[in-house]
Amino acid sequence: MKRLALRFVSGMALIGILFGLSSCDVSKNGTESSESEVSVTSSEVIETTTFSETEETTTAETTASSETEEETTAVSETTTEAATTPETTATETTAAETTKAKDLSPEWVRNLSQAKDPGTTQLLIVAATRMNKTTAKVSMHERDEDGDWIQVLSVDGYVGKNGMVKDSERKEGCGKTPIGVYYFTTAFGIADDPGCKIPYIKVTKDLYWSSDMREGMHYNEMVSINDYPDLDKKNSEHLIDYSKAYQYCLNISFNEECTPGRGSAIFLHCTGNNKYTAGCVAVPKDTMVKIMKRVDPFCVVVIDTKDNLGC
Repeated sequence: MKRLALRFVSGMALIGILFGLSSCDVSKNGTESSESEVSVTSSEVIETTTFSETEETTTAETTASSETEEETTAVSETTTEAATTPETTATETTAAETTKAKDLSPEWVRNLSQAKDPGTTQLLIVAATRMNKTTAKVSMHERDEDGDWIQVLSVDGYVGKNGMVKDSERKEGCGKTPIGVYYFTTAFGIADDPGCKIPYIKVTKDLYWSSDMREGMHYNEMVSINDYPDLDKKNSEHLIDYSKAYQYCLNISFNEECTPGRGSAIFLHCTGNNKYTAGCVAVPKDTMVKIMKRVDPFCVVVIDTKDNLGC
C-alpha cells in the first residue's frame, strides 16, 4: 500500500514536472511570439521612419533643386542682362561717337538764312570780333548727304586795320573789310595750283589787280601790264610783290560791278607780316591750302561781326 501510494505520488510529481515544462515552453513560445511581434512592429516603425526621412530627403532635394533652378535662372537672367547691356551701351556709344565724329556746325551757323537755303551746300564765314577790331574767326561748313551742316575747319584770322564797314559804305583806301554775303570769283596765287575747283591762275610778273579809276582800265579786275601798259601802277597791286600773303588767294565778289572808288582787291589770302589787312581777310597758309582744295564755285561767303551773326 505504501509502495502504491509512493508510486502515485511520484507519478503525480512527474506529471507536474512535465506540465510545468510544457507551460514553460508555452510561456517561452508566447514571449518569443511577443518579441517577434514587437520586432516586426519596430521594423515597421523603422521602415516607416526611414520612408518619412526619405520623403523629407526627397523633398529637401527637390527644394534644393528648385532653389538651384531659381539660382540658375537668376544667373541666366543676370548673364542675359549683362550681355544685353553692353550691346545697348555700345550702340549708344557708337551713335554718340558718330554724332561727335560729324562735328556738326554750331547752332548759330545752322540758323543763318544762307544755311537754311536748300540750294546752299558750302559756307565760308568770317565772324569779326567787333566792328572796330582786326581779329576774326574764319570757318568753313558743308552740308552732308543727310542735310546736316558739318564744320570742316575753324581758325583765327584777320580783317581790315580799321575794322569793319557796311558794304554800301565802303570806299577805296578806307582800310575796312566789307560786311555782306558774297562768293568767290577768281582763284589765283604765286604758288602752284593746289587742286582748286575754281579755275586757278598762276601769278606771273605781268599781272596786276587794277585800282585805276579811269575809264577802260578795268577797275577791280586782274589785268596784264602787257595789255595795259599805261595802267596806274602806283594805285594798283603788283600781285607777285606780295610774296607771303598772295601765295594763295580767292577774290571775294565785293563791288562786282567794278564801280570806281567803291573799293577793290578784297581777297581771302594767307596771313602776311601784320596782324591786320588793308580790307581783306587773312588766314594761316596751311588753312588757306585746305580752303583752296575744298572750295567750290558755289560757296557762299558770309562776312559780319560775331554779334550780328549771333555767335
